[in-house]
Formats: sequence, structure tokens, C-alpha cells
Amino acid sequence: MRFREAYNAPCDLPTDRLLQTASLMPLARRLERLKPTARQHDPSGGPAVAGRRSPTGVKFMRGAPDLPTPEHIVTAAQQALSDGRTGYPDNRGEPTLREAVARSINRNGGPEYSPDNEILVTSGATLGIHAALGAVLDPDDGGYLCPNRSMTPTSRSSSNSAGGRPRVSPATRGQRSVHMGPRPGQRGLFATNPCDVDQFPLEPHRHCPG
Repeated sequence: MRFREAYNAPCDLPTDRLLQTASLMPLARRLERLKPTARQHDPSGGPAVAGRRSPTGVKFMRGAPDLPTPEHIVTAAQQALSDGRTGYPDNRGEPTLREAVARSINRNGGPEYSPDNEILVTSGATLGIHAALGAVLDPDDGGYLCPNRSMTPTSRSSSNSAGGRPRVSPATRGQRSVHMGPRPGQRGLFATNPCDVDQFPLEPHRHCPG
């Protein structure tokens, strides 16, 4: 049987048997470390309490702007479709985009990165965080240092699934330094820049009085 014929051949197992087989398959133990986030409790994208207090409240949880997509981006996407650019892209990100990212980082005071092997473009920050932590963390590592306001539920889930053990360090407004206190096996420092702490108030009752 040729590959295409094998690919399109129907499965001999009935659907109910397939579902039963899938339900018996044990999940990886690392998934036990994952916990639901506020976003998962409220699919609308913002804390339910905010909606009760003010129907017009601004939601910061998804990081998605409420502005329309800029016209030049819409035009570029339409042009790419017209040009037949509908296949798989470079899975590291378009080369010209990676070059632009590297220039932007360096121009804004960051280090010089090679767009060929040090820049990875992902669909959203969550995938980037997951890929980065999964690449460097092992369950037996000594963890990593994390300023408290950098540890959002998104980064915590990615850390947990990779077996990471964040050691949270206090970080407050006006603080000029963070005490590293290296420990054996510690893998590094995790910091969000820019930090989007507004999406997850540490004390919601203080931000939503009454």
C-alpha cells in the first residue's frame, strides 16, 4: 500500500473503542503540578469579580489590545496570501523578522544576539516561556531565582511542567537590587521585561473594594 493510500485508509477500530483506549492511557505525572489559572476560571478573559463591579472594566489578563489590527499589517497579510505564501514558514521565525528582533534588542540596550541561532519567534509569550524553561530545566535541578512580580500564572505553569522549582525573591517598587544567593544547581534568574503584573493583582480585594 502506498503512503497516500495508507494515510487515507479508514481505521478498523470502532470510535467507541478508540475513545475507551484513549481514556485508559495514563497521563504524565508532571501534569499533576499544573493548576487552573484565573483566566481558565473565567473564559471571557478577565476576573469575574471585575465584571461584577463594573461591566465596562478594562481587562488586562490576555495581553490582547482592544484596538483594530493596523492597516499595514492587514495589507501585508493579504499580500502574502495573494503571493501564495501559505505553506509552512521557517519554524524559527521569518529570517527578516529575527534580524529585526535582534537589532531591536541591541538598540534598546540589550546584548547582541545572532538571528541565525539565538532568536526564536513564537506565537505569543506563553509558548516562548514554555520553550525556554523546558530547554534548560530538569526535575533534579536546584531551581532558579524569580522576583515575585515576574512569576505570573503563565510562567508558573510552564515552570511546573518542566519540573522547575522557582525560588521567589521579594521585589518592590524602588528596589535597586535583588539578592541572588546562589545555591547548588541553580539554573539562573527569571525576569519578565516588561513586567505585566497589572493582570494579576497580588491582593484582588484591595483593587476591587466592596
